[in-house]
Amino acid sequence: MNKKKIQLTCMILTALTGNASAFDLNEGLMTLAAALATFMIALQGLRWLMSESPKGRADAKKGLIWTIIGLIVAYLAFNLVCGLYCHALQMAYGGTIACGPPCT
Repeated sequence: MNKKKIQLTCMILTALTGNASAFDLNEGLMTLAAALATFMIALQGLRWLMSESPKGRADAKKGLIWTIIGLIVAYLAFNLVCGLYCHALQMAYGGTIACGPPCT
């Protein structure tokens, strides 16, 4: 990616997030991931129910498994970023800042 594209991307992300903190942005992304996972689980469940061939059912089952794995990865990433953000705040302010849920 060239420098102008990176600058444009940063400007767009800054404009979209406004004054939101990293935790707010992270929480919004987790909400989006949960909504997409819910949609994908429903879609794969319908594919599994409506499939007439064993191969179609196997594909739908794989889709369900990968959706659940993706949701678990998103949850772990959310907690990792939240923990790192809280730790960085505590290091910057000398441990005098208390992190709110779910970063406690």
